[in-house]
Amino acid sequence: MNGDTGKAVWATTDNAADEWTAQFLSSKPEPGNIAEYTPLYSGRYLMRQAAAAPLTKAQVKLTGETERGDVRTLDPSIVPARAGVNLLLFLDSKAELLSAVVNGKRVGDDGPSAAGGPRSRVRSSTGQCPPRGLALTLEVKAPRPLKLFLVERSYGLPELPGLSIKPWPDDLMPIRSSTSDATLLSSSYSF
Repeated sequence: MNGDTGKAVWATTDNAADEWTAQFLSSKPEPGNIAEYTPLYSGRYLMRQAAAAPLTKAQVKLTGETERGDVRTLDPSIVPARAGVNLLLFLDSKAELLSAVVNGKRVGDDGPSAAGGPRSRVRSSTGQCPPRGLALTLEVKAPRPLKLFLVERSYGLPELPGLSIKPWPDDLMPIRSSTSDATLLSSSYSF
């Protein structure tokens, strides 16, 4: 779900709807890209518009900022509204992440991205976000305002009024991955 627009989709990487996914996608889903809903995943998806789930976005606040030449140091705090979410933070593609600290621990010191360009994703193996949230320090080279994209990922499909989810049929086995049966809420913030 796009937390900025309130739009939502059901999406799958399957090549065709099966007995289980058809309850969300219909028998003739449309191919498309989910970039509007999350910067996390790219590629071709089968999708269908969905009712927006009653999800509350995380609280994101800038608690400090300094500037030295073309380098900005930002201290955002992120407190999730839902328990048990994974938080994934991306910077605008025009930004270069020089360093990141999450709850006092330096993370993601793996140099430039695999594509050879600047890093733009904060990676941390914190797993589920603690209820008190995360305190970050981001050192970036970026134009003003810096745009951050936050993806809140939780496992399990959202509860929607009037939606009754059928169990998996015995002859189908779900593929377990970071996206299967997951709820993603993406929002953007500018500093």
